[in-house]
Amino acid sequence: MTDTLLSQIRGLVTVDIDAMDPEVAARHTKETKFCDMTSNQAIVYSQALRPERAHLLRAAVDAVMKDNEQGHSDEEKVVQDILDVFVRTQFTFLV
Repeated sequence: MTDTLLSQIRGLVTVDIDAMDPEVAARHTKETKFCDMTSNQAIVYSQALRPERAHLLRAAVDAVMKDNEQGHSDEEKVVQDILDVFVRTQFTFLV
């Protein structure tokens, strides 16, 4: 079996995927898993706004707000926590 260019590159460097679409990641992870996903805020934002991801964003909000019932965190930390949960939830199938 001939190695693809991508598999040859993976042998030399750490390869990540610069997308937050699980379908893109699934299409490219059949042979091996990527080492990292993007942290580009614009990509996270655009994925969070997609209607088919609304249930994941709602679940992330609910989880963070449940953990933060005392309301001790500042608004910026709450938003960051929601995005962190959203990203982890969206890609759990790749882990």
